[in-house]
Amino acid sequence: MTATASGTSHVETGAKNEKVTLDALFERLGRWHLPIFVFGFLRGSPVILSMMFVVFAAPIRQEYWCADPGFNSTNICDGSCQRFEFDRRVYGYTLMEEFDLVCSRSWLASLAQSLYLSGLMVGGIIHAHISDWWGRRFSAIVSLILTIITTAATAYSPSVEVFIVGRFLTACSLSGFAEAAFTIVIETVHPSMRYMPTLTIGTGISTGMMILAVSAYVLRDWIHMQLFIVATMLLLTALWTILPESPRWQLSTGRYEAAERSLEKVVKHQKNFNETHVKAIIEENKSATRETKTTRPTLGTVFAQYPLVTCVFCFCQSTSNMAWYYLTVSTTSVFNGDPYLAFLVAAISEIPAKLMNTVLIKFVPRKRSLFWSFMFSAVVLIVAIWVPSEYSWIKLISVILGRMCCSMNQSVNRVAVTESYPTVIRAIAVSMVGMTGRMGACVAPFFEELERMWSSLPIMIIAGLCCVAAVATQLLEETFGRALPDRLKKEKSPENDVHFADCNIHCMKYLVKM
Repeated sequence: MTATASGTSHVETGAKNEKVTLDALFERLGRWHLPIFVFGFLRGSPVILSMMFVVFAAPIRQEYWCADPGFNSTNICDGSCQRFEFDRRVYGYTLMEEFDLVCSRSWLASLAQSLYLSGLMVGGIIHAHISDWWGRRFSAIVSLILTIITTAATAYSPSVEVFIVGRFLTACSLSGFAEAAFTIVIETVHPSMRYMPTLTIGTGISTGMMILAVSAYVLRDWIHMQLFIVATMLLLTALWTILPESPRWQLSTGRYEAAERSLEKVVKHQKNFNETHVKAIIEENKSATRETKTTRPTLGTVFAQYPLVTCVFCFCQSTSNMAWYYLTVSTTSVFNGDPYLAFLVAAISEIPAKLMNTVLIKFVPRKRSLFWSFMFSAVVLIVAIWVPSEYSWIKLISVILGRMCCSMNQSVNRVAVTESYPTVIRAIAVSMVGMTGRMGACVAPFFEELERMWSSLPIMIIAGLCCVAAVATQLLEETFGRALPDRLKKEKSPENDVHFADCNIHCMKYLVKM
């Protein structure tokens, strides 16, 4: 019985002298994985519905007029109008009508969404520590209960200020089950199957976007949409009762009895492994733990041991999220026709994007995937700038292609993050990168103000950031096909000791290899 350099334990199987690792137990998918994958898939609907419902609940294209008798001013926003009426033919009853978010109050809609995205950021850090300290399942159920309460309460907000606070609290709560689902999926599959988060969580998000377009078209009432979101989370809460905990987390935190029970269920229907292998892996982890001083990891641990890769991952995720959010919202405004149809087409386009993500994650090295997806994003967006507005279908297609590229680098980046950090800090690292990604998304709702200055300015900024991100990815260490590390590194790896000044050298070497 020996231990690998990465900290992943393995044992000898006997005659064949084959090494059995924790990853090997997850090489074959079985019944034990089913609740995890279903939870990951269904998680996408409430997450995307909650985040993006403002596309139809607070539409910038909704028409309105002054309803005051005898009003004859040419400037409807000069302050003399006391009551507004809204056109309900397209969007129905919206937040704009509920709280009069027009004229000098129109910015409150952007503020509400920006603070929602900020709430995702804050909640991500809080729930990451809960997840790494007390478990993925515990974080998920606490998050679900709080999100159901805050979402339902927000639907009956008496004022826009209460609505904004409610949205912020909802986002803080939602981060827990959103991140826990991803972490459990990635920690319970073999390295050759790290595309599973894309097939489960990724397709769940795409499905959620399609559900959003259809439900918004049918309901056409922001309050009913909020209550519909609550219903989707009730289904997740019921599924949580059969959701297993991550055995990898149980092992890394010294919960050996629970880990043994979990792994026995994993191998129950497998022919190649049995309880003997499970017990041997448990004992090997116990031996490795005795040699290592265990402390509760924090955000400081992530930056102290992985400063460069953390900065690169954070910047890339921030750029991806900013671009994805802005381009998603733009699908309803760049097209001159039905906004529901435009959003549905954009949502459907996510399905082939997720399939391409699966191929990239399974067969293509991470650095290469990230580099070219960012570069292609920049090229497509630059092309979109020059498409005349009268060719709205072409402009919509350009925006969708740009967003598909963002979806690709988002998926690959998240997998690369999970492969780069050990189990004991993985949830914190994933949430840290997700948090900074949402910082980029927090800026996106205010891009509408930049459009008033110059309509092409937001896309030009995003294209430039994509180019910088593409170059920055070459500072990362390649993790494709590598076993997930379980414990913190003892010494700084020379491969990670890279300075930003070496960026051009890395990129030139990479381009030559291509």
